[in-house]
Amino acid sequence: MDRTDTPFTCQDVSERLIDYHYDELPATERGRVARHLARCGDCARAYCALHADLTALGWSDDTARPGTDLHQRLRGAVERRFRRSLWQRLSLAVRRPIPVYQALAFAVLVLLALWFALPARPLSSTNAALQPSDRQVLIENYDAADLMALSPNTL
Repeated sequence: MDRTDTPFTCQDVSERLIDYHYDELPATERGRVARHLARCGDCARAYCALHADLTALGWSDDTARPGTDLHQRLRGAVERRFRRSLWQRLSLAVRRPIPVYQALAFAVLVLLALWFALPARPLSSTNAALQPSDRQVLIENYDAADLMALSPNTL
């Protein structure tokens, strides 16, 4: 089904009623709105009420309508008036709930997997660089009394 063939919802039609009334919609959209109005009683009543209101204001089909430049200027003025400031848009972006919990849990699992998968490394790089004969000398010259002399609260 092509996108132009899908029927409009009531929300879609309500957004286009004024443009439909003034015949400012493209032919495909106008046809889709007309089909919806033929099927939906609520939207048809809303269109009749809009038509009656515009007629009561004197904006019927036989009176001169404002030009498209006025229409564009009004839309621009409304957009400028109700557009959020940069700070409001940034604060909304920061406060927007973002589903990062799954990504955070995945990152933690990856880190844990790396922690257990990688081989253990020596804590001191100087001891790892010693040859076996050098290690033997260190073990032979080891004296635990030296540790006690450095700090009496060690043990």
